[in-house]
Amino acid sequence: MLSYEIDAFSLNGTVLTPAVDGLGFANYSRDGDLVSEWRGNASLNYNIGEHNIRYVTRYIQGVKDDRFLGTANEQIDDFITQNLYYQ
Repeated sequence: MLSYEIDAFSLNGTVLTPAVDGLGFANYSRDGDLVSEWRGNASLNYNIGEHNIRYVTRYIQGVKDDRFLGTANEQIDDFITQNLYYQ
């Protein structure tokens, strides 16, 4: 994804918030979703007979929290989950 455009918000012809590219931002104070530049997942699966083991890892790149730009709290860190399943 190269950009995530959020339209300007206007009321009675007055622009209250300008259009922005929300990519890489949490967009909590805007009308958009949290959109990181990079996301990915990978999995390994092994089965033998009635046994199945699966490992899954997911990565979401951190974003800037637009509510706190210019402060020490503006960065939301990368997020990685790892799961191991057995059936």
